[in-house]
Formats: sequence, C-alpha cells, structure tokens
Amino acid sequence: MNDLKKGLEELISLEGMECLFGPLFFFCVSFCFQLSLGEIKIPWGSEKMIKLYNTMTRSKEVFKPLVDQQVSMYVCGPTVYNYIHIGNARSVIAFDTIRRYLEYRGYQVRFVSNFTDVDDKMIKAAQAENITVPELAERYIAAFKEDVQALNVEPATVNPRATENITDIIAFVADLIE
Repeated sequence: MNDLKKGLEELISLEGMECLFGPLFFFCVSFCFQLSLGEIKIPWGSEKMIKLYNTMTRSKEVFKPLVDQQVSMYVCGPTVYNYIHIGNARSVIAFDTIRRYLEYRGYQVRFVSNFTDVDDKMIKAAQAENITVPELAERYIAAFKEDVQALNVEPATVNPRATENITDIIAFVADLIE
C-alpha cells in the first residue's frame, strides 16, 4: 500500500481536518473509504430528483440526461509526469462519488477521464531521467491506476490520451475560436 492511502486514512481519522481541504473533499474521502468497507447505507430514495447547479444560469436545475437513464461524464485527468498527489486524489474521489451516486440512482454512466501524456513538465522529466516521454507516461499512468485502485475508485470507462487525439483537439479548439 502506498503512502497516499495511509495519509488519507489518517486524514479521515483526524477531527477538524475538513477545514484544510473543504467539507466536500472530507466528505468524499470519508464516503469512499466507508463505502468500500460497506459501512454506508445511502438513505436517498429513487423517487427524489437530482438537482445540480448550472453555472450558466447560476441556479439549481433538475438533472435531465440527454439520453434517458444514461449519463456521460468527462473529467480532466492527470498530467502524468509524476506520482499522484493530494490534488489529483481530491478530484478523483469527488467525481467517483458523483459517478457512484448516479449509478446507485439507476443511471448507466460512461465515465471518461483523459491522460495528458505530453507536456513541458513531462519533456523536462523525461530528459532528466534520460528516457522518452512515452516511457515516462507509461510509468506514471500505471502508478496512477495503482494508486486510485488503492483508494477504491472505480476505473474510468475510457482513458483517452492527449497524444492519440491531437487532431481532434486542434479541430475542437478551432471551433471554439470561430
């Protein structure tokens, strides 16, 4: 087991620590660990509607998926130049909690989280270790997957890599500029 999981377990056991990371993070970490131990029974019934905050309208709105009972989630994944850190873990745990809740409510969830596998930091790290950027990416993608598994996070449905989608990324950005 790695130091990250041990550190998060210690974090959960400390009272008053939620102020350091915010209550949502503390809740998500506690929730995922307790869920993995079978200690939580989710009280919300399926008859309740889900409301989400829409940043465009600046109001809470009833959640209505584009396709009935199906949800597609895209979450920015890590830039894989080093091992996972608490900021990566916070995002991973928070969105895994949302995904699990949607699945609990009966939605079929397609969860996409990318790997940024080319970046200035990666180029520098690869040069420092005298390896290629793809070799560096492979090492840290494997480490990331191991770490999030240790946190009892469900793997993404798909993990696209930036290097495999450069043409699509350029076209998408060009559309945004127009």
